[in-house]
Amino acid sequence: MTQPTPAPLILRGQRFDAARPAVMGIVNRTPDSFYAPARHGDVGSAVARATAMLAEGVDIVDIGGVRAGQEGDWVDEATEIDRVRPVLVALREAAPACSPRSTRGAPRSPMPARDSST
Repeated sequence: MTQPTPAPLILRGQRFDAARPAVMGIVNRTPDSFYAPARHGDVGSAVARATAMLAEGVDIVDIGGVRAGQEGDWVDEATEIDRVRPVLVALREAAPACSPRSTRGAPRSPMPARDSST
C-alpha cells in the first residue's frame, strides 16, 4: 500500500514539501520565553533578529507574542497583538511569511499585518 502524498505548503509563490522543507526561525516578543536568547522585548531588536534570520536563509519567521506552554503569566489578547503587530508591520515586505502564533486554542480574530493608521 502506498502512503498518501502530503499537500505542499505554498507561501508567496514558494512551494515547500518533503523534497524542499521550509526552515522556520522564531522571534519571541515575550519577556518569559523559555529560551532567553530568543527574547526580543523591543521592536527594533525583534525586527533586527528576524531580518538577520532571513539573511541566514530561513523561509518563515514566526513572531511569538505569548509564551507557549502552561507556565508564565496570562497574557490578554490586546497585549499579544501589541507585541506582535509592530514587528509584522515592519517585516511585511521582507519576510516570505510572518505568522502571529497563538497557543490558546480558541478561534482568533484576524490580525492584520498592515497598520490601519497608515
